[in-house]
Amino acid sequence: MISALNGNGEGNGAIDVLSSNHTNYNSEQKALGINDFTLIPVGLNGVEERMSLLWEKGVRTGKITPEEFVAITSTNPAKIFNIFPEKGKIDVGSHADIVIWNPNGEKIIVKKSHNPKSNLNVFDGIKCQGAPDTVIVQGRVVLDEGNLRTMQGLGKFISLPAFSPYVYEKVGETTILM
Repeated sequence: MISALNGNGEGNGAIDVLSSNHTNYNSEQKALGINDFTLIPVGLNGVEERMSLLWEKGVRTGKITPEEFVAITSTNPAKIFNIFPEKGKIDVGSHADIVIWNPNGEKIIVKKSHNPKSNLNVFDGIKCQGAPDTVIVQGRVVLDEGNLRTMQGLGKFISLPAFSPYVYEKVGETTILM
């Protein structure tokens, strides 16, 4: 992922969004493929760590700007899912959730203290500088000083309209080489 960036702090448009095939398999489940890799459950954990990893490997190394970080983690996903500007933007009429980011906050990824209840974390031991300080969802603080304070039923279904112009304009720009 980070190798796709040009390293001059201006990005190159190679990355639109940071996402994952997040799953919460444990080491025993992943070991099902020890003799046959086709039996390994697909995906890995990382949804909790990906923003800190992108900040550390992208912004702190000068490969992307803080503004590109916001676009990659918030604005562009909302555009891809065709829910921008209702989401992905802080403005009157929008209902974006808010992450207050501490660029100097240190986070060491430790499988024993991450929120998923799994004994496996591929990022275990990685130190990142840059971490969420506070997260506000629908006007409620759900992360404060490292304490996760969620409640069942807090989420809200948002319909995703079809035919996102953001996606279809990029398809039109793509050149296929044969």
